[in-house]
Amino acid sequence: MSTPRERAVRAALKAQYRGLYNDGLSILFAHDPIGLNSGDNEDEYAPEVQTNLPRLRQARSADDIHRMMHEDCIGWFGGMAAPESRWDAPAREQ
Repeated sequence: MSTPRERAVRAALKAQYRGLYNDGLSILFAHDPIGLNSGDNEDEYAPEVQTNLPRLRQARSADDIHRMMHEDCIGWFGGMAAPESRWDAPAREQ
């Protein structure tokens, strides 16, 4: 369950990045690098998308996106973060 502040941040990012926000959610949900997909929780990767999107402007390649996504995963999950190799496919799709 998200807080009103989290919902406001999510709404602002959706407005700023439009389709990229939903695309990011869909890509992470489909590839499920952390194993959060239980079939009906499509917004489970919202925090990761919220930290990924603002950084995408700095990316110059899929490798940059891969690194950024993994760094964000470590930030959110610490020692429970998915191995770096699990971010290959979603990074290449973004």
